[in-house]
Amino acid sequence: MRNVRFISAAHFSGKAWHNAIKKAIASIFLVALAWPGYTKEAEILQVLTLDQTLALSVQSHPLILAKKQEFQAAEGDLSAARWALFPNAGFSVRGFRKDGDQEALDQEVLSVSQPIWTGGKITGAIGVAKAKRDAAKLAVIETEQAVLVDTARSFIDMHRAKLKVDISLSNVEEHERLYKIIERRVGAATSPQVDLRLANARLAFSKSQLLQNSNALDVAKADLEQLIGRPIYDITAPQAADMSQFSLGEAENAALSFSPAIRKMRSEIAGLKSEEKVAKSALYPQISLGYEKRYGDLAIDQEDEQVFLGLDFQPGAGLSTRSSIRVSQAKKGALFAL
Repeated sequence: MRNVRFISAAHFSGKAWHNAIKKAIASIFLVALAWPGYTKEAEILQVLTLDQTLALSVQSHPLILAKKQEFQAAEGDLSAARWALFPNAGFSVRGFRKDGDQEALDQEVLSVSQPIWTGGKITGAIGVAKAKRDAAKLAVIETEQAVLVDTARSFIDMHRAKLKVDISLSNVEEHERLYKIIERRVGAATSPQVDLRLANARLAFSKSQLLQNSNALDVAKADLEQLIGRPIYDITAPQAADMSQFSLGEAENAALSFSPAIRKMRSEIAGLKSEEKVAKSALYPQISLGYEKRYGDLAIDQEDEQVFLGLDFQPGAGLSTRSSIRVSQAKKGALFAL
C-alpha cells in the first residue's frame, strides 16, 4: 500500500509495537471474514483472464438478454401455431322465437370442429413460426458473437494501454534520474545551464505522455467494465493461440458452417417459403369435420345434435391472394440474390 503513515508510532516501542501490529492485522482479518460482502469483493478484486472476461460478457449483456426474450416469444408463437392442428371447441348461447310464439327461447350450443384439409394453411403457418423461432435462436448466437468480439477488442486495448503506461513510468523514472545527474553537473559547473533546461523539457514531455496513456487506460478499462457489467481490478496478458493444427481452408469452412448470419438467412428463406404456402392456401377451400350439441329449447325441425362436413372458401378481395403470392416469391428471390 502506498502513502500509508502510522501517526502514533511514538507511543509504542520494541515488542509492544510488534504485538499491536499483530493484533490489528488479526482484527482486520476477522472483520473481513465476517463481512457479508467479503466473497463478492474478493471476486471483484480478482485478476481476470481473457477467457473469464469473455464468459462474463455473455452472461449479463443487455443485448443478449433482450435477444433471449425474443427467442422465448418466438417459441410461444410456434407452440400456438401447432395447436391449430387440434380440434377447436366452442360454446355459445343463442336466443330465438318460434313461429307465432312471442316467447323468447334460449339455447346453449356446444361445437367441436376438426380441420381435415386446409390447402397447406396450417402447416405453412407452423413453418413460418418455426422459421422465426430458428432465426430468433440464431440472433442470440449472432449477438453473443458480436459482444465477444467487442469484449476481446476492449481487453486487448486495455492490455496495450497497460503496457504503454508501464513504459511511460519507466521513461519518467529514467528522465528524472538523468535530470538529477545534469542538475548536479550544472551545480558543479561541468555542464551548461541549457542542458538542464533541455532535460527538464524532456522530463515534462515524458510526464505528459504518462498522463495521456493513463487516460487511455482509464477509457479502455471503462469500456471493458461496461461490456462485462462489473468492476475490474486488473487483467492478465492473453495467451497466444496455437493455430498450427488448423489450415486456412479448414478455418474458412468452419467459419462458414458455424456463421449465425448465414444460418439465419437460411431460416428466413424457409419462412418465406412457408409464407408463400400460406398465401397459396387461400386459393383452395378449407374442409373441416364438425359436431354440434344443443341444450335447451329447440326450434321446429331442429335436431339436438348433428355431425357435419364444413367447407369454407375465402379467396380475398379481387386478386389480393395472387398479389400476396408474388410478394412472398419476390422476398424469397431477394434473399437468394444475397
